[in-house]
Amino acid sequence: MGLYRGKRQEEHIKLATEYSKTQLNMGYLVNSQREKRGAGFELRTDSLSSPFAIKAGDPIGHMGYYQAPKDGGYEARYQVHIECTSMDDNLEKFLTNPERVGEKNPLWLKYAPGLVLYKKDITAGTFTKDTRVTTRSGILPLSQVQTEADKSTRQEYWQLRPENAYALKGQAEPQLLSQYDLARLGFRTETAEPASFDYLDGKKQPIGFFRNLINSLYEAATGDTRTSHALVKHNYQRLLDKIDSGSDRYSPMEYWRALHNPDYRDVIQKTIVKHPSDWYFKKGDALWQPFLNALKKDAPEWKKYSEDFLDKMAWMQDVTTEKLGPSLWHMHPIMFLGTILQRQRYVIKYTNYSSTLDLALDKQMALGSRNPLHGPQIGTNLGFAPVSRERVSSYLDPINYEIGENPNMFQFMILTSYIGIPKSAIASVLKGQGILDGKEDAFIQAAKENNVNEMYLVAHAIVETGHGTSTLATGNRYNGRTYYNVYGVGAYDGVAVSEGTRFAAKNNWDTPEAAIIGGAAFTSTNFFSPRSGYTL
Repeated sequence: MGLYRGKRQEEHIKLATEYSKTQLNMGYLVNSQREKRGAGFELRTDSLSSPFAIKAGDPIGHMGYYQAPKDGGYEARYQVHIECTSMDDNLEKFLTNPERVGEKNPLWLKYAPGLVLYKKDITAGTFTKDTRVTTRSGILPLSQVQTEADKSTRQEYWQLRPENAYALKGQAEPQLLSQYDLARLGFRTETAEPASFDYLDGKKQPIGFFRNLINSLYEAATGDTRTSHALVKHNYQRLLDKIDSGSDRYSPMEYWRALHNPDYRDVIQKTIVKHPSDWYFKKGDALWQPFLNALKKDAPEWKKYSEDFLDKMAWMQDVTTEKLGPSLWHMHPIMFLGTILQRQRYVIKYTNYSSTLDLALDKQMALGSRNPLHGPQIGTNLGFAPVSRERVSSYLDPINYEIGENPNMFQFMILTSYIGIPKSAIASVLKGQGILDGKEDAFIQAAKENNVNEMYLVAHAIVETGHGTSTLATGNRYNGRTYYNVYGVGAYDGVAVSEGTRFAAKNNWDTPEAAIIGGAAFTSTNFFSPRSGYTL
């Protein structure tokens, strides 16, 4: 860790956990200094006496104390600098998602200019083709895009709120994108080969890489339909014209502000740039000379300070065990990693079975064939009613629940194993659930001993006991002793309390914990089997 100190300044190095009183990993150092005026700065490196081990997923940073010298003192601030880099030659291909990862579980809907739009007759519930088409591209979170069906044709349509219109569902356009379809989500690459690290020197127009960035912002502004931003594209066009003119004078700050326009920040944050790394080049390398030579005359003290700093920071040339070149791919760490971060609460695993959906549907429909008047039935507010083959199919086919984060997908989850949900998470769900509150250890033990998903047991108990408040759950007397039943085992309609209590007494469930663990054994044996299935 590099620290800068004035020669006459006191310096104290403390462990971050002691200094900030926060829970940080032991081993990080912060620099605590009394602010004093002092001339002259030097670079000091403090190293731990032994390597500090980390593993993937560990937090490895904190807000460091940065100091920059200036006349009569220094400027200081706390900041954290995060870099996400790669030397993988396959990166550009990776952005295209050639293996189509996540194709069956899309998270985004993308439409292009020229897409035919539809409008809805609210009274009739039907859709007709609009005279308009889309004039821009758009990317929407699929979980927030509503689907509506034409009451007459049953054709489904996507509702595109930004366009105040609808689009046909089930067509090639709009596209449904996985979170790994990075190129189609707007990620692109640029390669910079500058003659100097001084990109914006105010003299030589920044053609090539920088011009490409300004042009990408111009294209984004051109597609912006907000009237309040109608003039932005003209400003970017003006800057492009100025760059192309070759003018030998410009304002670096004006160019910098144009690049960091918050309205189009995603354009820049989705740009992955391959450029020379300042961790590779040392003070004697050509890329630093324009910057250092300018300091020789104007600020010789700065030049010496900068040269020391550069040689202390450069390390890549000294690594001989890895193939590290001078240029790296640089990605915006939050945008890039945030995009490929697993966003869904569940991961879908696909298994090929000998049966088909139609065969499974045939078996399901045959279950009620003994009653020729009704066949399979479904519960409604008015009692049980016949259910069609099409409706049963809609519930039976998991593909209908794969898009977005549909909680109904959990009905297809295999429940015949303990899955290791953190105890704290289970405790959080049980908090405030009556007699179940604080019983997370019992549910974990029940799941492990009986090979049942622990959250299924928790959910079953919460529903069956009315959030831990039912008579069976809170204990009922039988032959002079109190027994508990948290899963409703043996609690038949009409005689639920008496029969449920008798069943609990028969199995000696005389504590809530005994009821949780013993009832799980009954659930495992009777609810999950090759005959009854392993899911809800």
